[in-house]
Amino acid sequence: MSADSAALENEIDSLIHGAARLSLSDTQVLKMTGEDRRGWLQGQITQDIRDLRSGGSVQTCFCTPTGQLRAFATVYDLDDALYLVSAQMDVIADRIENLVILEDVCYEMLPGTLESIQGGGASDFLDEAFELPALDSISAPWGYAFRRDRTGLGGWDILTDDQTALSGLETLTDEALNALEIEAGLPRFGTDTSEKTLPPELGKAFEDAAINYRKGCYTGQEVLQRIHSRGHTNKTWMAVLAESRIEAGDAIVDGGQTVGTIHRVAWHPRLGWIGTTTVRNASAREGHEVMVQSPAGREISADLSHFPLA
Repeated sequence: MSADSAALENEIDSLIHGAARLSLSDTQVLKMTGEDRRGWLQGQITQDIRDLRSGGSVQTCFCTPTGQLRAFATVYDLDDALYLVSAQMDVIADRIENLVILEDVCYEMLPGTLESIQGGGASDFLDEAFELPALDSISAPWGYAFRRDRTGLGGWDILTDDQTALSGLETLTDEALNALEIEAGLPRFGTDTSEKTLPPELGKAFEDAAINYRKGCYTGQEVLQRIHSRGHTNKTWMAVLAESRIEAGDAIVDGGQTVGTIHRVAWHPRLGWIGTTTVRNASAREGHEVMVQSPAGREISADLSHFPLA
């Protein structure tokens, strides 16, 4: 094992019971107010927020009328407003600007840089500093806390000017974050997705968390409901597990046919080389063996797996 591999293993092991800091410079918090905020947002997103209560949250998607994914977001309900946390806030703000006509809906972007504290010990660490809520969100004199798991180990997003309590935490490395995201089945927008991605293509775990098929009309609902009724998409986002090094851009070959391309890869101390890909459904089977082929012609065998990688 190399020194870098050992360091990564130690970092991931320490995060299971500890905590690390993750800067979310590309992520914003939008505060939505107005009497019609809940009804208007209900008609835009894939989740049902009619029964969302103060302190609760849901993960959701914003889609085009033809069902393509345009933004991930988490919606939090506090007494005074709905709060949306997303790295695609330009899409969401643009939709509010263009589609709120007569409804009483207002919004503002909360200032400041969002910080995320991730790990099995994140709640204990932050509870000592900020007295976290038992539910998913809180607004307090020091700022805001939003429960958000970005690693599969649990965590919180924090918006506060008081950085004193956070300054002693180590920063989560990109290598560890990437490995943990893939293990947990947390897709990266724009890397694991494209402008053509339909939310159900991201797999059952994502679909169960982000889409409610029992709710009424919303943008993209007709297409997604048709896919759900039919029972499947044409392709599925899956994990690739290999004993040898694989690279982003390598082709997934099955039965002599290219059925997908690797989006991103990571070395994981327990799982070895892992990656993400989107493959045709004929190949999207748990444990199905495929060939990974580099542009230079190198070939190694690998297995496909659904997320998460338990």
